[in-house]
Amino acid sequence: MQSRTDASDLLISKLAPVLTGLCDNSPKFGQLVLIAEIHDGQLVALEAGSREKFKIAPANTAETSRGSIARGAK
Repeated sequence: MQSRTDASDLLISKLAPVLTGLCDNSPKFGQLVLIAEIHDGQLVALEAGSREKFKIAPANTAETSRGSIARGAK
């Protein structure tokens, strides 16, 4: 394993606050996303966010097959 360099220390110092913010506000169920764009060894852009996941109850197959859900009937 390679030892850390000044470049990796700089990268970690820029990513750490963003990652901390994501973790502090993480959803109970979902994903944290952190994408670092690097050009020629330099950090040029960050994309960060979270996605919350929800379970959706399955539709009643009898109603779905008759098309009543699609027409908005209850």
